Amino acid sequence: MGKEEDEELERIKRRKIEEMMKNVSGAEEENQPMNPLGKPLDLTDATFKKFVEGNSLSVVDCWAPWCGPCHIVSPVIEELARDYIGKISFGKLNVDENKRIASQYGIMSIPT
Repeated sequence: MGKEEDEELERIKRRKIEEMMKNVSGAEEENQPMNPLGKPLDLTDATFKKFVEGNSLSVVDCWAPWCGPCHIVSPVIEELARDYIGKISFGKLNVDENKRIASQYGIMSIPT
C-alpha cells in the first residue's frame, strides 16, 4: 500500500472510532474498561468472553507472530488504546495460540 492509502485507512479508522464514541454516553461503573492502563490486553480462549462481555465497547486485534501486516497494524492499535483510555477497551488475540475463538468467529485471515 502507498502512503496515501495508509493515510486514508488511518482517517477511516479514526472516523469509525469517533462515530462509535458518539453512540455511547459513557461506561457505567460496572462496565468500566478492563484495561485502564491504555494498552491492549493479551487475550486467550479462556479470557476472551469475559473481556468482550465485560466492556461496553471493545476492539480485539486478531494477529499472529508470523504476520507482517499484523506488525504494521499493532502500533495503530496501541495508539488507539492510549487515545481512548477509559472509553474503549482494546485486546489482542494470537490466533495461532487461541484457535477456538478464531474458529468460533470465523477468522480466516489476519489482521482482523
